[in-house]
Amino acid sequence: MIDEDQYKEALQVIELYEQQQRQRLVKARTCICCRTAIVSPSGTLPKVDEQEKGMWEGGAVASVAPGYGSRHDGERFYISLCDECIEKASEEGLAARISHD
Repeated sequence: MIDEDQYKEALQVIELYEQQQRQRLVKARTCICCRTAIVSPSGTLPKVDEQEKGMWEGGAVASVAPGYGSRHDGERFYISLCDECIEKASEEGLAARISHD
């Protein structure tokens, strides 16, 4: 059985590992539409498996998990879209705005 100090030490090791993974895997991304604009992480880096919840300067990062019927069923991708491409897609009816704060 582990005591409280060992538990706290283990939590610190886990946090250090997560921070190392964030620094390695959460990086600036190229917009998948225009392929030129860069969407960069801003502020605290999000968890590796929650990048869509992070703050991104110049656009957004979205999690895409195709379902049954797709050749990519069961896979998960992170994609980025720059602000300009989001606005253009919205204006052209290719992206549906579901809320505006």
